[in-house]
Amino acid sequence: IPATGGPIGNYLKLYEQHYSKQAVCFIHLTFIFYCLCSYPIYLMPLCDNLEMVYITKTQKPCSFFVRMMLLGSVGFFVAVGFSFLTYLAVLIGAVGLLVTSTYPCFMWVSIKKPQRKSLMWLLNVLVGSLGASLSVLLVVGSALRLADNGLHANFFKP
Repeated sequence: IPATGGPIGNYLKLYEQHYSKQAVCFIHLTFIFYCLCSYPIYLMPLCDNLEMVYITKTQKPCSFFVRMMLLGSVGFFVAVGFSFLTYLAVLIGAVGLLVTSTYPCFMWVSIKKPQRKSLMWLLNVLVGSLGASLSVLLVVGSALRLADNGLHANFFKP
């Protein structure tokens, strides 16, 4: 199956191997699942702030239609205005990995204060350290890739 571009196509081109249909299907499903699960997490603070501004200005609750318009307009603006984000996908993913895997582990240890060297303490410290080290490696790798290939930033020119 030829790679057609985009994040998945770039991933398949990166390794230049012939994948079976099942492997390509699994890669696509994993990517779709990740996008559907992570997109609302990172967009919700912005949408909550926009909704708060709307509620304070209009003094009435936000309807479903207004929420969808806010969410759609923000997503559309980011997609059109920052079409070069695919070049920064690994860098953004490294920050996302740090936020989603490392911080919760260390926060749990600092809040719950389990007994040192217990199973849960070791597990959280291990996963947090692994996430932090992977995030650092991804940042370094993406910085080297950007230095090698360059960044083609085109604002509002998809």
